[in-house]
Amino acid sequence: MKTEPTPSFGDDDELEVTQASSEHGPGLLALFDRCRHPCYCRYWHHEGNNNSWLEQLFQHEEENKTRMLEALEGGSPEMSGMVALVGDSVVGWMKLAPAASVAKVYAQKGLRALPCFNDANRAGVYTVACFLVDPAWRELGVARALLAEGIVCAQELGASSIEAFPCTAADIRPEQLLGGPPSIFVEAGFREVGKVANYPVMRLTF
Repeated sequence: MKTEPTPSFGDDDELEVTQASSEHGPGLLALFDRCRHPCYCRYWHHEGNNNSWLEQLFQHEEENKTRMLEALEGGSPEMSGMVALVGDSVVGWMKLAPAASVAKVYAQKGLRALPCFNDANRAGVYTVACFLVDPAWRELGVARALLAEGIVCAQELGASSIEAFPCTAADIRPEQLLGGPPSIFVEAGFREVGKVANYPVMRLTF
C-alpha cells in the first residue's frame, strides 16, 4: 500500500505506508533511538505500576528492544501497526492493535467508567495506541498517512471499528502527541463518543 507524498516533501521523497512486519525491526529500533524513546512500544504491555515502568525504561532498555523484536518476528498483536517508510528508513510508526491486546489502555482511571465502553463485546475493535514520527518528518503529514492506510488495513482485517485517544490540550508540543494530532481523526471521519479531561475517545465505525 502506498500513499502519495504531501507537497511538503522534497521532490525525491516518496512516502510509503505499509503494515509492520519482522523486516521493519531494525528500522523501528532506529526510529525509537532517533526519537529517544526507550519504551520501544512496550508501555501498554508492562504489567507493573508507574515506578516499575520507570525502572524498566532506564535500567532495562535492551530488554524492551528484545521484546519489541520478538513481538514483530512472532506476528504478535502487541506489535500490530503501520510503518511509514522513505526509502529504507522508517520515519513513522502507528500502533494499531486489537483492543484486547492493549487492555491497559482501557483500564486507565476514568476511561473504564465511560458509557461508550458499556458493551462488553470488544471483538472487532482496533485501537490506535500510539504514534511516533521522526523529528525531521513531523508536521509533514506522516501521521495522517499512517492513519489513512491503517483504516484500510483494519477494514481488510475485519475490524468493526477503530478507537483512538488523542490529546486536545492547547499547549501540547508535537513530540508529546503520542496519541496523534486530534485533527487527523476528525478529518478521517472519527466522532467523539466520550471524554476524560483533555482526552476524547474518538471512534470510527465501519
